[in-house]
Amino acid sequence: MAVEDRLDLAGWLASVHPEDRDAAKQALARVSGGETFVLKYRILRASDDAVRRIRDTFFPIPGIDGHIRSAGGIAQDVTIDTGLRAYVVAVGDDARRVLVGALQAGGYEVGAFGSGQALLKMVGSLLPGCVVLDLREDGGLVVASELKAARSHLPVVVVGASGGDVGFGVRAMKAGAFDFLEAPWTVEALLFAVRTALAEIHAAADQALGRDAARARIAALSVREREVLEGLLAGGTNKTIARTLA
Repeated sequence: MAVEDRLDLAGWLASVHPEDRDAAKQALARVSGGETFVLKYRILRASDDAVRRIRDTFFPIPGIDGHIRSAGGIAQDVTIDTGLRAYVVAVGDDARRVLVGALQAGGYEVGAFGSGQALLKMVGSLLPGCVVLDLREDGGLVVASELKAARSHLPVVVVGASGGDVGFGVRAMKAGAFDFLEAPWTVEALLFAVRTALAEIHAAADQALGRDAARARIAALSVREREVLEGLLAGGTNKTIARTLA
């Protein structure tokens, strides 16, 4: 978006949810300063006023003179993604192939990573899905912990051998894993764990969408309509509210 395209810029800001508009303005200021970053915000879709959740990667575009003249963005709609998607993290090629094959046979679209750090570098651009983490990955539980700290849309299922440590599964889930499967695991157990993990994030997305829609409707009320609503919430009847508001 070129800096001089004021109307386009104003139109984009107008589409952003009122509660996220300040953050969007700050994002534009930061990209004008040469920063590249990822912003999550909501928009009100013009066609039906539906609330959509967007993940946008903003980046500056310098002119010939080196000054920032334009800004670009890569936006993804991540409101509710019901697709079957998983990300495998395993150091060994054989372990990666086995996990990818099992998930693909279950109908999942699968992305594979050779290390947890490679996954973490891509977190901002990944669509919702379940991470299947092979325990042979060094610092595997650290990866689960970082995803949990980021409140990621990527629940983690850990697979591998605990070496007879009966408390390992508990520690894995405290670190942020949704589930732990002891080796040798079965394909059926793996698919069930992944399906359950994804069902939880889809349920959370549905709840968030409902809250966003309710907030948008309340924000659209006139001052008098809000006063009536407050009266109803306070337990007033039509007659008492009308008398109070004259």
